[in-house]
Amino acid sequence: MLLCLGFAAILVQARPTELGPQVQSLSLTGHLWASPVQAPAMSPQEALTLYREGGFQKLPSNLGRGYQRNEVWLAFDLRTSVNAPLIWIAQIAPSYLDHVMAYQVDTAGKITPLGHAGDQVPFQQLSLPALNPSFALQLPPNTNTTVLLHIQTTSTQAAMVMLYRGAHYPAVQLTEGLLLGSIFTISLVLLIVSVGLFALHRDLVYLCWLLLILFTVGQWFMNDGLAYRYVDWIDQRHINTVTKVFSVGIIGMHSILISTFFKFKRLHRGLYWVLMWGAAVSVLGGTLGVLLDYQLLVNFIWMSSLPLAALMFIAICMQMLRGHTTSLWHGPMVLLFLITAALNMAAVLGLISFTMITFYSWQLVGFLNLLSLQTAIFIRARQGYRRHAQDRIRLMEQLTRHNQQLEEQVISRTQSLSAALRDVQQAEAGQRQLLSMASHEFRTPAAMIKASLDSLAFLKDHIAPEVASRLANMRMASARLLELANNLINQDRLLDLALKPSLHPVELCSLVSKVLSHYPEPIHSVFPPEPVCVHADATLLSIALHNLIDNALRHGQHTRASPDACSPGVTVSLCVLADWVELQVADAGPGIADPEKDKVFERFHAIPGPRRSADQAGSEHSSGLGLAIVQSIAHAHSGQALVRDNLPRGTVMVIRWPMSLCKR
Repeated sequence: MLLCLGFAAILVQARPTELGPQVQSLSLTGHLWASPVQAPAMSPQEALTLYREGGFQKLPSNLGRGYQRNEVWLAFDLRTSVNAPLIWIAQIAPSYLDHVMAYQVDTAGKITPLGHAGDQVPFQQLSLPALNPSFALQLPPNTNTTVLLHIQTTSTQAAMVMLYRGAHYPAVQLTEGLLLGSIFTISLVLLIVSVGLFALHRDLVYLCWLLLILFTVGQWFMNDGLAYRYVDWIDQRHINTVTKVFSVGIIGMHSILISTFFKFKRLHRGLYWVLMWGAAVSVLGGTLGVLLDYQLLVNFIWMSSLPLAALMFIAICMQMLRGHTTSLWHGPMVLLFLITAALNMAAVLGLISFTMITFYSWQLVGFLNLLSLQTAIFIRARQGYRRHAQDRIRLMEQLTRHNQQLEEQVISRTQSLSAALRDVQQAEAGQRQLLSMASHEFRTPAAMIKASLDSLAFLKDHIAPEVASRLANMRMASARLLELANNLINQDRLLDLALKPSLHPVELCSLVSKVLSHYPEPIHSVFPPEPVCVHADATLLSIALHNLIDNALRHGQHTRASPDACSPGVTVSLCVLADWVELQVADAGPGIADPEKDKVFERFHAIPGPRRSADQAGSEHSSGLGLAIVQSIAHAHSGQALVRDNLPRGTVMVIRWPMSLCKR
């Protein structure tokens, strides 16, 4: 019985790996032994005892036990030949292992610690600075040595062990560093290009591409040990958090980008939305699980990426069969990437051999896939530019045609308007000529009739009352006809004067006094203490002031005829304000109703006056041209004509000029 047990122990013991002078590097695939799954924490001595008693499990390749968080021990035996080098380097990949402790055991069973490494160990405390956890072994010639590796992880329990000659290891590190640095540099260039493309197009595809590049570059930077070596982390635990976030981000962005870019919605809307929602759940759920340190949720998200990858694989194949151009050109590389990623996950789970090929192939194919997709993105952008250029050319042609049509319409319309304007000018010139001739012809007989009727006023005591009343009506009509003829003649003259007034310095106080001297009845005047000078046409201002005073006298006569009237009659005032100089003519008449104030300056709009006696009949009606003349003169001087209420009763007519006319 004891012999059988001893023979069984010999069978399960590891066969030493031979190291000779010709060996430069050696993969320990198939030469590794691992502690049992869910084994309790052990000391190095306990692990060595269990290993030598046959309690370790033989690994078919390297360590691959899926997403577990427990500790694991690896063991392997080495045997050196007589001429073998003394120094050997044991490298454990991947670089994102948290803690790795190495122990060397000689033939006598003495355990020697070799140090510790891992991305949760400060870089200054590493036993050997390298991208991956590495340890230096001193192996005397012609001896047997056992190496124990204590691995502590918080996520993926997977590891590979390589052995290098000490003299050969720097070249390996240099080659690996140059390769990773080149890939990372090219990836950064792709990232910068993707930022520019998104800034130009602002499209969902370019946004997904930008995020995919960002997450992929970030994950490579973390997984390959570059972040651990070249970034000074305050808390080493953040390395694992950021790495996991990048991982779930890659899963989600791949699903969204591939579904959108390869037009899965045209293939099957249900499949498209399954992939889109699956991507959203992966990103949100995975990020939440990482931040809350809920490993079960993170593991579920990673496992759920397998059916998502299978759906994408099937959809791309179907699009290729349907002849979709983008799928035919760039789909094969995506399919190869999905295959290598699935193989990597299967190796991590221990379903297939975990080797250098299954671990690094997905990164190499992923890099080639990024280049392929970047080419597709460039083609898409170029096609977009061509479409935009064609649309621009088409729109420019349409705009040119519309401009030509518009120019033709403008020319035709301008010619029509020019012809209409000439017709209007000719008609207006004919009307003015006819009006001027008629006014002159009317004024002479009207003046003769009025003079004859005025002479009959001396005989009013000898004329019957009925005849006197009729003569008064005739005198009123002749006066009105004469006034209308005079105003029409003045209006015709002012049409030319208002267009080009002759501006000269005018002292307003003197001008107003001169105009007031023409009236026999007294008119009140209010002047400022200082002279007021403006640049104006004295003739036009005199005409305007005469019209205002005549208008005020006409509408204020009934007040003076009333025995109980207390109004001062007509008052002419000159006021100097902050921005304006105002000439005001106020009367104490019945005033002007608010609806009439907007119409008083219109041509031929007469203000209704009060009823008066026959002796005052000559001023009863207005031609409606006086205030229109006043407004024309005010506008010719860049001013305004206004009407206000004169409280408690009456009206104030105002002409005002800007102060700029006073400062020339």
